[in-house]
Amino acid sequence: MQANAQLVQANAQLAQAEANQGKTQLDVDRYIPGEGPGHLRTDLDNAVQNNLAAKAQVAAAKAGIDVAQAAIVEAKAVVEAAKAQVATATLTLGFTTIVSPITGIAGIATAQVGDLVGPNSGTLTTVSTLDPIKVYYTASEQEYLTSVRQHPTATARAAVQTQAALELLLADARPIRRKARFSSRTAR
Repeated sequence: MQANAQLVQANAQLAQAEANQGKTQLDVDRYIPGEGPGHLRTDLDNAVQNNLAAKAQVAAAKAGIDVAQAAIVEAKAVVEAAKAQVATATLTLGFTTIVSPITGIAGIATAQVGDLVGPNSGTLTTVSTLDPIKVYYTASEQEYLTSVRQHPTATARAAVQTQAALELLLADARPIRRKARFSSRTAR
């Protein structure tokens, strides 16, 4: 904002200096020998000196415009540097937040706010997913043999798996009743 004001002021000074120089040039032209009646040499010398001074003022005003334009460029560079600092700070702030790749319930944290953690810090916490919940159950040999005798073919076992009900009891004895999908794997 200040640099723009300096540019406007420098342009005004240039216009004034050019006007002064134009007037002094007219004086020089008027005092050139042979053009006017009986003018003294000193009048011509004074007019030439005044014209040179006015030309110097024009040059100084043009330099003032260059300085003001340089100040504008500098101000824009300062703005860009500040934007870069904001981007760097935003990126750095992103490194201070740890987000779980899955949704669920977090267990007890091994690191606390303010701790320095990195790739070699180990597990920070355990997150348990709630949807879907996977339950692994190992059937006893007796349960397996009973199931195979009751359902001797793979088709019969598949039919039982699609109709089977599941009730999962949590540690506080609350049941979770949801539609379940069974998958059997045999040990090899």
